[in-house]
Amino acid sequence: MPADTATVTPKGIRYKDMYYASKTMLKNGVFTDARVKGRWNVKISYDPRNMDYIYVYDDNIKKYEKCFLTDAGSRYKEKTIEEIEYLLAVEKMQREKNKDNVAQAKAQLISEIEDIVKQAEEDYKRETSIVESDKQRVKNIRENRKAEKMIRRMEEAFDLGNSDENYQNNLDEEAETGENDTLQLLFRKQKDQLIKVKSL
Repeated sequence: MPADTATVTPKGIRYKDMYYASKTMLKNGVFTDARVKGRWNVKISYDPRNMDYIYVYDDNIKKYEKCFLTDAGSRYKEKTIEEIEYLLAVEKMQREKNKDNVAQAKAQLISEIEDIVKQAEEDYKRETSIVESDKQRVKNIRENRKAEKMIRRMEEAFDLGNSDENYQNNLDEEAETGENDTLQLLFRKQKDQLIKVKSL
């Protein structure tokens, strides 16, 4: 039978991604030791036509112990070493493909997240500029209203100094007009009286 090396692990004797165990090893806590103390290698022999079991060589007692495929490796039962190696190669390719798919999905997700963040930043800038322009518009409206109020106040305000002058000017004009009219009346009466005297 071909010989090779396997590894004692907490899950069992590992050979080519398959796990084997025996009742004696379970009873003696071999796999618990592997968990506590760490893994170690053992010599094995196997029948390439049937990989349902292997023989683990014990150097201390110069004896082989038959170990059977665990339930975790049930898909390899009743298969030859060539069939198992083919299955292992296919599974490895599938794992690599899955890794690529996961990596691609992650890259796509990261790209989508970056696009969302970029869009959110652009939306925020746009909204901020709209708010700023609205503020500026409101500010301009307020300033225009303020200017309009100032102009209205100036137009409607009572300026006593200027009004008095205007009022006085108007009175003076009226006085002058009144005096002229009076003089004219007097001249007219004098003329009338002169005419009466001459006619007498």
